[in-house]
Amino acid sequence: KRKTTQYEQLANELGAPDSEAMRLKSLYALETTNTLRDRITRLQQALSGIEQRIAIGEAMLKKMGEEGVPDETKQRETLKRKMMEAALAQDPWLSYAQQQIALLDIRIFEEKQRVVDENAPSIARMRERQQKYREGMEKRIAEISPTLEKQIEERIREHLAEGWNTAPKTPREQQIASLDAWKTEKAVLEKELQIAQEAFNKHVEETQKFSSQSIDLELRKNELDRLKRLTERMGQELEQWEVELAAAPRVTVLEPASVPKTSDIKRKYRMMWFLSAAAFGVAVLGVAGVDFLSRRVNSSAEVAYGLGLRVVGDLPVISGRHRRQLALDGRGSPLYGLLADSIDNIRTALLYQASREGIKVTLITSALAREGKTTVATQLAASLGRTGRSTLLVDGDLRRPSAHRIFDLPQSPGLCEVLRNEARLEDVIRPTRVPGVWLLPAGRWDISAIQALVNDELHEQFAKLREGFDFILIDSGPVLTDSDALLLGRYVDGVLLSVLRDVSRVPYVYEACQRIRAVNLPLLGAVVNGVGAQRYRAYYSYRSYYPRPEENTPSPT
Repeated sequence: KRKTTQYEQLANELGAPDSEAMRLKSLYALETTNTLRDRITRLQQALSGIEQRIAIGEAMLKKMGEEGVPDETKQRETLKRKMMEAALAQDPWLSYAQQQIALLDIRIFEEKQRVVDENAPSIARMRERQQKYREGMEKRIAEISPTLEKQIEERIREHLAEGWNTAPKTPREQQIASLDAWKTEKAVLEKELQIAQEAFNKHVEETQKFSSQSIDLELRKNELDRLKRLTERMGQELEQWEVELAAAPRVTVLEPASVPKTSDIKRKYRMMWFLSAAAFGVAVLGVAGVDFLSRRVNSSAEVAYGLGLRVVGDLPVISGRHRRQLALDGRGSPLYGLLADSIDNIRTALLYQASREGIKVTLITSALAREGKTTVATQLAASLGRTGRSTLLVDGDLRRPSAHRIFDLPQSPGLCEVLRNEARLEDVIRPTRVPGVWLLPAGRWDISAIQALVNDELHEQFAKLREGFDFILIDSGPVLTDSDALLLGRYVDGVLLSVLRDVSRVPYVYEACQRIRAVNLPLLGAVVNGVGAQRYRAYYSYRSYYPRPEENTPSPT
């Protein structure tokens, strides 16, 4: 009761019925103060701008007094020149040409950041377009200038007929009038600023008073609410105890307790063994299910019989030491004969099928990344080149290109620049160190290149490539992660799927096959990478099957 009385006295002193009303009143005062502060800031900024304009106007007026008033002929020439510039600026074709020149300047700057050579064909073409627009502007100005000059002369002549002396005020008179208006506006702003500052100081004092007293009022209200809740809870507990004491007993003794004559420990043991066996069975089924869903390809037979997919050939597993030796000098490695024989078997199968079905463009892909598709594509291209057939390897893995590093060639310009019409197809095809093999690198990827690929921009280019090469191999991105593989599939005659032993998962390989067949692409078969060398030792020793060549013999890719 004492706390309530103190709270009501403080609320009456502040002129608010409770702490909520006091809080709202304080918030209103604070918002009013902020509004006045913003107004003062705006007035000060406007006053500063007026003072600057007055200073500039007085300086210009002083300069006009020194230079004197221009004569009628000079005013007429100035007016004529300004009217001509305004008329040319309103011409729609000239405005469009200026916009195109500015846009080409931006594109040239971006292209210079992308390419090293400032005289690249793409930059040269854009500069030629700029020059054409400038010549067109000069021609357009020459065409419309006589007509515009006649119109402007007629308008000036009409103005002279009305009387040149009746023209608007001179620049000096206009400047004096502007100075008078600015000084009047400055006086009004100074008065408004003084009134706003007085109101701001008054509201700041009221806000400080509300803030200090409203905190005390809020604390007293919280304490009062806590005491009320405590009183209500204590009253409820007293009422519950009174009801419990007046109620009848809730526990009734039916019969006295007795000790059981038989033990049920065996039943408990049986239940424990049953639950343990059930938990073990669930764990075994879970492990078996996870292993079934994530099972990996272990052999070529699993691809052929488990997935029903034709195996075109397989490549041996190459250790890190032998992989480095093959990169430095392929024929100096003891695995050279084994690798060459394996890839030649795949080449023979592809040539046989090409002669029967007219296959010329082959897409080489995989279910996921890092499953050996680039190895198959580069080695197969080198094998075809060794037979004397002109072969083009297209790096179609636009997002993660790697074929250019194998042949030690630059990445761009390449296929992406052709898609964006920044380079010609014949300019980006480069010969490799392998006789008979050319490379079309991927280039610099961006979203516009993918959009052009979606819009079927390569139809005519692939028609030219078919005429210029015996075989075309496309090293595309993975089927399950990139849409580029299926988009490039519109230009091919067949698809080879690369599978990496102990890495590729059977469900993913199956899903990749289903997606390829869903778009009606001929699936030629699969190539299994990483097959153990023990499989080949049963038939011959790959160390002696291929003789070691001389040091000056060129190595394969």
